[in-house]
Amino acid sequence: MRITFLDLNDESLRLAEQHLMERGMEGKTVTGNVHALPFQDESFDLVVSRGSMPFWEDQEKAFLEIWRVLKPEGMAYIGVGYGSSELREDIRKKLKKKDGEKGGLRIRGKETYMYPDNEPYRRILENLRAFYKIYDNDNEGRWFLFGKACQGHFSCP
Repeated sequence: MRITFLDLNDESLRLAEQHLMERGMEGKTVTGNVHALPFQDESFDLVVSRGSMPFWEDQEKAFLEIWRVLKPEGMAYIGVGYGSSELREDIRKKLKKKDGEKGGLRIRGKETYMYPDNEPYRRILENLRAFYKIYDNDNEGRWFLFGKACQGHFSCP
């Protein structure tokens, strides 16, 4: 298995390299942006992103780029969430204490962003003719599983 880490942040990439080394795994790190992935079409069997989605400036363009780099039998697991209700509540309390009632998350002075419901994501995935499943759970967050071929996770025609 070849692993490729993509991030805009050099520190995140340095940590990824460190994790690879500690585990004796081979891989590479690439500085790049999800809106213009620096990879050829159909180059990945699997794309996983956890937690970066609220920081994508153009959600649709990001999904289109991920779709572009997926191989015909490839799968994408794209999600955001806290992992547990306890952690979610702890983070919300800290944000409220810091930012008052607004309690929003800001990175480098910018609000984070995701569509408030799943309808725009359904539209994007259906326009791609993707096989997909959306998991939306308060404790685990929101996950989008999608691929170009019908596989075990999906209801297939």
